[in-house]
Amino acid sequence: MSHFGFPFLAVGGLRELPRGSADVEIARWCGENDVVWVTLDRGILKDREIAAAIVAFRTSILLLPVKGMRMRDYLSLLVSRFDRIEQAVERERVRGRATRLRMTRRGGLKPIDVAVPKIGS
Repeated sequence: MSHFGFPFLAVGGLRELPRGSADVEIARWCGENDVVWVTLDRGILKDREIAAAIVAFRTSILLLPVKGMRMRDYLSLLVSRFDRIEQAVERERVRGRATRLRMTRRGGLKPIDVAVPKIGS
């Protein structure tokens, strides 16, 4: 499916990423295919294996706000901030880096650092 001139893909909608795919596989596929992984799951950054995959595969990621929002609210935020998100992604691509952002409830974009947690953290 294409919106705003970009394909939007969902896990389960691709043969390469069937429903129930592990987050490590999602990170790998997104990194290898230069796709931004949009997710609500902030816990992925605390998981050593997933964080390592995000770093290793240079996966771009956009973390959406978690609490108190309906799907309609998420879509509205994404649409209203699409130009800013697109600019941030393109700016990092030109620099040869993955885009790693957190969106606030009001639609602000803040950079996030993806560091591989130490064992036992």
